[in-house]
Amino acid sequence: MVDNSMHYMARLRGQYFVHPDERKSLAYMILIAAFILSFDKWGDTSFDALTGLLNFLAALIICGIGIIAHDAAHRAVAIKMGASVEHKVWFAGMIASIAIVMASRGFFKTYFFESMVMSPMRLHRMGRYPFFGTAWEYCMLYVAGPIVSLLLAGIFTAIGAAAGIHGGLIGMAIQFNLVYGLLALLPLPPLDGAWILIYSRGVYTGVFVGGLTYMLMTLAEMTGWLPIITAILIGIASGIYWMIKHD
Repeated sequence: MVDNSMHYMARLRGQYFVHPDERKSLAYMILIAAFILSFDKWGDTSFDALTGLLNFLAALIICGIGIIAHDAAHRAVAIKMGASVEHKVWFAGMIASIAIVMASRGFFKTYFFESMVMSPMRLHRMGRYPFFGTAWEYCMLYVAGPIVSLLLAGIFTAIGAAAGIHGGLIGMAIQFNLVYGLLALLPLPPLDGAWILIYSRGVYTGVFVGGLTYMLMTLAEMTGWLPIITAILIGIASGIYWMIKHD
């Protein structure tokens, strides 16, 4: 177990690579996500440039952490299964997200940005063939990003509960990661959810129902550990039920 973990960590250090073009794509995604997240935070009753700029910079940090963590989760699982991933901007989804937030004046915030392409990692040993993985491994590859986004929302919720903070930057971080993770789960190509649904409907049901439960409890202004624990239990129960009844 220890040897396998050490071997994986060594592979992770040696094979984790983000192409310069992908870095540009991630930068575009973070910039537009910050614009959307801070769209309605440029003053309470009138336009305030300083307040808006500070909120935009805070949104940049929040979106940067969330999007990079989401991306890193996909890459880490891909390396584990002997594959590589390439992230591209889904421009149609990005334009739609900008149009939605502007048309609703900041009420509806969506983040349809990501398009991921997976391919087997090249092997430089003669006589060996690339391993394409099983359906379960592909499912774990695509679900890793949304799970990390939802976990980040839970972590920020726990931090807010411990510090007695339920709004402000903590609220923005919870909102972004929760929405970003749930939207990624929608069964709409090229989003992650479309592929998760193909490879395991049980996993899809568990993660989506758990995330949706957490979002609804958050909207009901439930704070602390209750929404986190409840969402996890309901998500696990839903996934197991689906696997028993249908898979």
